[in-house]
Amino acid sequence: MKKQRSKSNKASAKVQDVGSATANGDRSVTSIKISQWKGPVLPPEILRGYNDVIENGAERLIRQWELEGEDRRAAFRREQHYRLVDQLVRRLSALIFALSALGVASYSLSLGFPWAAVGIGGGAIALVVTSFLGMALRRPKQ
Repeated sequence: MKKQRSKSNKASAKVQDVGSATANGDRSVTSIKISQWKGPVLPPEILRGYNDVIENGAERLIRQWELEGEDRRAAFRREQHYRLVDQLVRRLSALIFALSALGVASYSLSLGFPWAAVGIGGGAIALVVTSFLGMALRRPKQ
């Protein structure tokens, strides 16, 4: 079952008072505030807090997220490009080898060596081309 992500930015805060007694009998109260949110963007009050600490902190934080997203998408495009080039080189190499082996097999046949032609044309081409093209199938998926 697939989990659906909420696109809303829901924030909630809970304040809990925890009481404790000291050795001399005085009581002190400690407040703990727990905040949580769902969504890709922080709640506005937290973003304003970044602005209080760092000049243009919220803007800088969001710009960093945008840069990280752009970098991730660029890396994905590069990976896809290199996989495409890798597959094309494999297929082209397999084609060149197969055509060369067929040429050698037909030349062997024309010289009167039919068994050599059968071995080169039948078995060797199939094995080598399969290894060229099959290497991509055996790669572990990431």
